[in-house]
Amino acid sequence: MPNLISDIPAKRRFSVGMIGGGLGSFFAGIHRAAMRLTGCFDVKAGVFSSDEAVSREAAEALGVAPDRTYRTFRDMVAAESNRSDRIDVAVVVTPNHLHYEPCRLFLEAGIPVVCDKPLVNASGEAEELIRLAANRNLFAAVTYTYTGYPMVRDARARVRNGEIGEVKFLYVEYLLEWLANDPTKLGKGGIWRGDPGKAGLTGALGDVGTHAFNILELSPAGGVSL
Repeated sequence: MPNLISDIPAKRRFSVGMIGGGLGSFFAGIHRAAMRLTGCFDVKAGVFSSDEAVSREAAEALGVAPDRTYRTFRDMVAAESNRSDRIDVAVVVTPNHLHYEPCRLFLEAGIPVVCDKPLVNASGEAEELIRLAANRNLFAAVTYTYTGYPMVRDARARVRNGEIGEVKFLYVEYLLEWLANDPTKLGKGGIWRGDPGKAGLTGALGDVGTHAFNILELSPAGGVSL
């Protein structure tokens, strides 16, 4: 009788370096939960906060070695690029205005990147990152939380299977009112959301409206497959 456990091919494990994700981070915990669910990723390096004490506290909680807990993402790129056991992928979960520079530097160093949405606040920066990834034949991706929700995937399957008939019109909206009457809810980790200089020209549309656009674009009627 076969050993059902030992007969299952071992999954390759990927070494991850995380930029952002210390105490107060909005979605880093979701990224780490997804990594655990796949059983394929191990956080081995990172700079988890601009506050060095917070970064080291997060690293200790995640089991990241002190010599791979970096002060800045620039230090991390320089050090990891020269290691024989360097990270397989950099995961960027910083505030939106701090996405471009770490993504650019890791891609230039030949390290694949997974970045939380939105990729950047300006189309020119996005085009530059796409060019870098293509020229170096590197994997680069942007994550959208809601495409993984069972309800969303079920709705997509129903549309694809024709259960609601031919789709002729698509309408999406993202209703969010948690800051409407109490801006203090931004907290330290999200204060940048109320700063136009950091939130970028797209503002709330680029920050959360992008979720609605993503689901619309990835629907069967939108013509893009998941």
